[in-house]
Amino acid sequence: MRLDAYTYWLLGLVSMGCSLLFASADVLSANPSAETSHFGAVNDAAEAAYPFTVAGGHSGSQLPAVYRAAVKKFPNVAACLSVSEGDPSQDVVDLDWSRTASREEIDVCIFRILASLHDVNKGIAWFRRQGFQIEAFHRDASSETSFRKQGQVYQSYAATISTKKLYEKTSWSKLSATFHLAPVASVQVLTTSTGAPLSTKLTFNLE
Repeated sequence: MRLDAYTYWLLGLVSMGCSLLFASADVLSANPSAETSHFGAVNDAAEAAYPFTVAGGHSGSQLPAVYRAAVKKFPNVAACLSVSEGDPSQDVVDLDWSRTASREEIDVCIFRILASLHDVNKGIAWFRRQGFQIEAFHRDASSETSFRKQGQVYQSYAATISTKKLYEKTSWSKLSATFHLAPVASVQVLTTSTGAPLSTKLTFNLE
């Protein structure tokens, strides 16, 4: 009887250990206590070294014209940050939302910031600091096939925020009439296993 009880206890410990192991690997299960207000930049996320990429793997001259214009306006992470945070060797804290004038420009700047942080947990913590919530996101089949062909192993998540709050950050005139049509804005993120962004896309959800 003692042996059975011991075996049951041992199996319970093994099962708990496996559960914790898989949970720690899940990008949505990041330990909130491990998050910090310090967002030290790893690099300046310049276009030459970290080209902005859309779902499907397209970059550079393959991008639509609106994205090429956004890439030119925001060539590195410093161009996206508040004036006091313009030095990429310092913390990458707040995006200067007032400088963004389109969905594509937000896509580019968030890509720059995630490339600069180069860490999944820091990226998630940064979104939460901006008022976003992190949710599961099911990858688009075409994107998955494209990145898989490139040998990329990646994770995905969505950062959501109310469209009204996004409008308050950006003051886009186009968003003022969007509250009731699409009350939720969502940034869909694909990253490598080390946290380097593969694509970022802002969408509006009718829910």
